[in-house]
Amino acid sequence: MKRQSILFLILLMCTISVLGQKRTAKTSVNARKSSPQWYLIKRDRPAVFLKFTRSQRLESSDSTSNPDNLFFKLTNNTRWPIWLEMSGYADERYGDASLYYVVQDYKSGENRSGSLRCHVCSTNQLGPGKSIEFSIPLNDAARDATMRIAYNFSWEDRFGSFEGSDTTHTVDYYFRSLPELVLPKMR
Repeated sequence: MKRQSILFLILLMCTISVLGQKRTAKTSVNARKSSPQWYLIKRDRPAVFLKFTRSQRLESSDSTSNPDNLFFKLTNNTRWPIWLEMSGYADERYGDASLYYVVQDYKSGENRSGSLRCHVCSTNQLGPGKSIEFSIPLNDAARDATMRIAYNFSWEDRFGSFEGSDTTHTVDYYFRSLPELVLPKMR
């Protein structure tokens, strides 16, 4: 009887130990997920961001268009793909794709040019940690304006529209942060 009691206690202690280890493992996974910014690839950067890369003069056969362009890189810094509306460029000198953007007065919020949505385009995925380069005409930029681009996370498509409500995210770039040589103060 004494042996059976000891054996029972040993089995009970082993079971409690194993259950405690499983609970600790689950807790650490949940703690990681609930910690700030676990979804970011580079924790010192925003989830999705725009960065000015260069200005460039591109002569084209279209004499009506301004040859001066600003180039930007849009980066997906999350662990999920994002979807962007875009069109392809006929000339790859202008970047990877043509993204749809709106330029707004950053004080009043009034649209100056562009559109967040397209009429004839494709919606393409930008993977986690990936970037896409695009350009805009220099004429679209002004120190008192903001460029805004819309995107959605890939997992949001599973839910679709919920009772008439849709979620769209935007990323903004404030032209006032462009170097003086690119966009003089007077513009």
